[in-house]
Amino acid sequence: RFALADSKRVLAVQLPTDSVAEARRDALLKAGAISLAALALLALLTWLLVRRSVATPLGRLREAVERLSRGDYHERAAVKGAPEVADAARAVNALASGFADLGAQASTDPLTGVANRRMFQAALEAELKRADRNQEPMALVVIDLDGFKAINDTYGHPFGDRALREMAERLQSMMRATDVLARVGGDEFAMIFPGMGPEPAATVVKRAREDTAQNVDGIELSWRAGIACYPGDARNGTALLECADAALYCAKSTDSHVCHYDPD
Repeated sequence: RFALADSKRVLAVQLPTDSVAEARRDALLKAGAISLAALALLALLTWLLVRRSVATPLGRLREAVERLSRGDYHERAAVKGAPEVADAARAVNALASGFADLGAQASTDPLTGVANRRMFQAALEAELKRADRNQEPMALVVIDLDGFKAINDTYGHPFGDRALREMAERLQSMMRATDVLARVGGDEFAMIFPGMGPEPAATVVKRAREDTAQNVDGIELSWRAGIACYPGDARNGTALLECADAALYCAKSTDSHVCHYDPD
C-alpha cells in the first residue's frame, strides 16, 4: 500500500505471486541441473584420470607379468601412469631382462656364441613338429673337426678355442635365418635345415665345407659331416641324431668328407 502525498488516500497495488514462485522454482531446477552436470563432468574427468594413470597401466603391468610367467622375457611393460605404477613397471622390466640374460646363458655356448646342446635338443624337437605339421622335409647335419685333439695338444687350447670360434662364425654366416647352428660337443657342431631334403642338404654342406676351410696361423683345419633327413631316415629326434652320427662315422672312416645316412 502506498499513501498519496496530496491526500490521505491510500493506493493499494496487488502483485501476483505465482509467477515469482515459478521463476524461483525454475531457477532452482536449472541450478540443480547445472550442479549435477558439473558433478558428472568432474566424475568423468576423475575416472579418465584414474584410468589413464592407474587402471590402464596396471592392466598392462598385469599382462607383462603374465608374459613373464609364460617364459616370454623379451617384450617390456610400458613405464607410464602413476609414479608407483611406473616404478613397478621398471621393476618388472628389470626382472624380465635378468630372466632373458639367464635364458641366453642357459641356451648359448659361451665359447662360440651359438646354441648349446640343450638348445639344440629343444630346437630339433620343435622343428620336427613343424615339419610334421607342414608335411615338409628337414635335414640334420653333424660336423666333426679333423684331428682337433692333436691340434689342441700341439698348439694349445687357446689356439683350439680360436679355431672353434672362427668355425662357428663362418658356418653361421652361410646359414639362413631359419636354420639352427649348435655346438653339441668339444669339436662337434650340429646344423638343422628346415624344409630341406637330402640332395639340397648335401649340396649346401659340401659348399659350406669348401667355403669354411680354415687356415689359422698357417694351420689347415678341415671337417667331416654326416647327414640324416626327416622323414625318410627317421621320424623322431633321437633316431634322426643316431642316423646322422652313423653317417658321420662313415665320413670319418672313409675318404668321403660328407656322407648321407644309408641303412646298408
